[in-house]
Amino acid sequence: MKVFTGIILIGVFIIVISAIYSKIKNNDETLDTNTFSKKIPQEYLDLLKCRDSSCGKSSDSIVFINTTMSKFRNPISCFFVHKDYYLQVYKIDTSYKYLLTNTIKISYDDASLRYFTGYYLDDFTEMEFLYKATKPQKPINIYIDLYGENTKTLMKNDSIAYYFSKCKSFSLGFNKNESFDIHGQPKDGILKKTIDLEMLLFKRKSNLFMLTLSAKDADGSLKPWTLYNLFLNDLEGSLRKKLKPKTKCQKSPIKIVV
Repeated sequence: MKVFTGIILIGVFIIVISAIYSKIKNNDETLDTNTFSKKIPQEYLDLLKCRDSSCGKSSDSIVFINTTMSKFRNPISCFFVHKDYYLQVYKIDTSYKYLLTNTIKISYDDASLRYFTGYYLDDFTEMEFLYKATKPQKPINIYIDLYGENTKTLMKNDSIAYYFSKCKSFSLGFNKNESFDIHGQPKDGILKKTIDLEMLLFKRKSNLFMLTLSAKDADGSLKPWTLYNLFLNDLEGSLRKKLKPKTKCQKSPIKIVV
């Protein structure tokens, strides 16, 4: 009887493993490859209104770290800002024709990571960011879980979705029944389990961008509208009219130190 039960358990185990493998294979989840570059895409420089040069005092600069280049995903450029913040710039899609008012579905539940596939890790700060190491789906609906304290929507319309949170975890994906495409959470071992974070998705023509700005350290402070005040107060008129900051804008441009 014990032998028979053991055979059944082994059979069940094999079936489960086969099902997981089949799911990955059928979803074309070939693992991505990535390299690091010391170049910033010109499109991102234009977006931030910055030049790729050393200029000004370090306290008035953003310091370029690197750009992650991969086979399937658009480049992800990372920066330290004013020594206090961490910025990521990522173009999600190049032909996004939908209205964010209709397509973004946000919830405020615990954004637990679903390990159906591999992720590659960005852990430059006390908040770690994970990007799915497979080919991203073509986005239509965008599912965001933003879990934390004092979470709020700063702006949402057809072309902008802008959020703030004392974040415990967040995730972004394109199919609510699949694993998340991007995930973030404080590192294990950090006593303070929230990190201030802003997330901005916006459309420029047919391009869909995602910018995240987070406190570099768990004890750091990031006020709502900081991302806008630093970089977006001189965007073209149509976007500028839609974004109305709650605090005074910074006048001087920010230059990149490489």
